[in-house]
Amino acid sequence: MRNTVLYRLLKRLDLRTLSKFEKFIDSRYFNQREDIKIFFNHYKAEIKKKDPKLLDDIIHKKVYNNDKSNPQELRLLYSRTFQLLKQFLFIESVKENKIEFGFTLSEEFKKLKDKDLFTKTFQKTSNELEDEKWRDLDFYQDKFRLEQLYYDFISDYERTKENNLQVLTENLDVYYFIQKLNHACMIISHQSVFKKDYNLDSIKHMVLFLDDNKLFLEKYPALNVTYNCYKALIEEDHQSHFSKLKSLLIQHKNIFRPKHIRFLYSSAINYCIKRINSGASDFYQELFSLYKDGIENEILLENNRLTRFSYKNIVALAVGLKEFDWVEKFIYDYKEKLDPKYRDSFFTFNLAKLKQAQNKYEEAMSLLIHFNPEDILMTLAAKANLLKMYFELQEFNSLDSLLHSMDKYLDRKKVLGYHKKHYKDVIKFSRKLMNLAPYAQEERETLRKQIEASEMRSERDWFLKQLT
Repeated sequence: MRNTVLYRLLKRLDLRTLSKFEKFIDSRYFNQREDIKIFFNHYKAEIKKKDPKLLDDIIHKKVYNNDKSNPQELRLLYSRTFQLLKQFLFIESVKENKIEFGFTLSEEFKKLKDKDLFTKTFQKTSNELEDEKWRDLDFYQDKFRLEQLYYDFISDYERTKENNLQVLTENLDVYYFIQKLNHACMIISHQSVFKKDYNLDSIKHMVLFLDDNKLFLEKYPALNVTYNCYKALIEEDHQSHFSKLKSLLIQHKNIFRPKHIRFLYSSAINYCIKRINSGASDFYQELFSLYKDGIENEILLENNRLTRFSYKNIVALAVGLKEFDWVEKFIYDYKEKLDPKYRDSFFTFNLAKLKQAQNKYEEAMSLLIHFNPEDILMTLAAKANLLKMYFELQEFNSLDSLLHSMDKYLDRKKVLGYHKKHYKDVIKFSRKLMNLAPYAQEERETLRKQIEASEMRSERDWFLKQLT
């Protein structure tokens, strides 16, 4: 069973959901097969155990009371259970979304030609939608769908009644514009990483319309925010778009569901990173402001988790800006928000990074000397930080030993790609720096040029600083 899609999906359900699925299976309306009930009761009992007995032979004997396993019979059992599970997940999804539930029910009453029930259910659903605090992409999609349903209803049953085409069309426009601009922002971000060309002509024509209709933009804040996000990314040298985006995000962040505001903040963060990479150092503070606001308002958290990459990037940025008090509190406060798999290693690495920046080398080194995470790149980054401290403390024997072990470590790893060259350069330039005579000005200048010409970006500034 462990190799089935059913097992993979069931493993992802919590005990509460499994209990609800058990009730679903027990319902004669959805399931009339006893073998499915017996199988699921066995599964639910075993999954709580440390060593669950879920081998096919054991399941077959439990369900069919037969020692001789029948693969075909088991495949049918798993398949039928999987079909029931899909139905259950769909029904639960609709039940939890009251707008979707009301929309679907209104559709059914329309099909049954019950005008009174349709009108009451439609009006109740429309009111519930209007009462929501969200005014984002999903809101305008729901609003458009409801208006389309109402238009279809009056076209079929009340043709003399005034139609809602203007409201219908406007909500469709807003939904379409926001969705299209979101896609455009994704494309621009993707292009900057993967250097792939996309055709943005249709988006450009749409943006020309919005450029000329500022009142329309101001009427719909979610559209205005997304429009300025796109303009900032596509015209990155025009800082006014970013300033407007930042202002609108602060003003309207509460109208967006978490997934949408997180996307907009991520886009603004990517914009800052691009500007920094282009040499605009004033954007370090802008980036820190976005990260800080995104953390304090839990915008950058998903399911109460912060990604290890955001955690590491925030620490690196705050350390670079010497926001030591803030970042130390952040490191400790958000440790528990990390995925348990990476929690201890990322906490240790980033705490060591802070201690190193505070020149508390003894504390930093004690954290890193026995640091051995599963992540290869984090291991190498930790070793690179250690070698910097050894050099600055003039502990050259320890440095020489570390460089030797790094070299051997890199040779053993076959899947590092360009990272291998980066750290080979770190080793090479560390040895040259270590062996450089104090007053060998010509050799010093040669080494400086080699470092500046290298592709070693993240460590370059430190090496050049040692040559001053």
